Amino acid sequence: MNHEKITDSKKGSDNDEIQKLTAKINEQSETINFYENDYLKNILKEYKNQTVEYKDAQNKGVNLKITDLKTVYTVLINSFKIDNPND
Repeated sequence: MNHEKITDSKKGSDNDEIQKLTAKINEQSETINFYENDYLKNILKEYKNQTVEYKDAQNKGVNLKITDLKTVYTVLINSFKIDNPND
């Protein structure tokens, strides 16, 4: 009888862990879908293998070849200039 309680407790613990992992997977899938949206995919498609120039944080020109969504994000993120309160 005691063995059954331990086994049932283990099953419940496993189910809780599975539910937590499933929730985490769903959350990360939503994040991926947000960042890998059609608009950015279209930018990648249009500019793939082209080199674009942007200014980095030190205002130096940087040339970057668009090869994947990460490079699209890099250019987009660096296109916004904000005042750094630490300067």
